[in-house]
Amino acid sequence: MRYRYSCPACETVSRPYALRGMADAHADDHRHRHHDGDHPWGEDIVTEPGAAWWDIPRGQAIASVIVLVVLIAAALTR
Repeated sequence: MRYRYSCPACETVSRPYALRGMADAHADDHRHRHHDGDHPWGEDIVTEPGAAWWDIPRGQAIASVIVLVVLIAAALTR
């Protein structure tokens, strides 16, 4: 699941975050910068469908597989 902060007063939506806490932190920062810490009417943390394995960048997927293979090999040789 991905989370976005939505501020109807500014008509803006944040980038997606993997953790709700990160979207909450974005909301806190936005409130302090643009609304003097007040909560705009109707603000919300919007949920989106979760990321699938094919959403991972190719380089990151390859690096993850290499690290996993190295860890398995190290565990098997002990």
